Amino acid sequence: MNRENAASLTEQLIRAIGPAGRWWSNYHVSGERSGGWDSVTIYTFDRVIIGSGGDTTVTLVAIDED
Repeated sequence: MNRENAASLTEQLIRAIGPAGRWWSNYHVSGERSGGWDSVTIYTFDRVIIGSGGDTTVTLVAIDED
């Protein structure tokens, strides 16, 4: 996905969840350093983001292998 499409999708998701929405991820950030993650799939690398607000919940999953 190119940056323009990704930015558009991101804006749509943020609007759908709303300003009072809550977000969760399996990725940990500690200060300015990247952290680790809690794997939720069978793949070597995964990222999961869940957003919930009002009547809307979205789940984004990205996976990759070595």
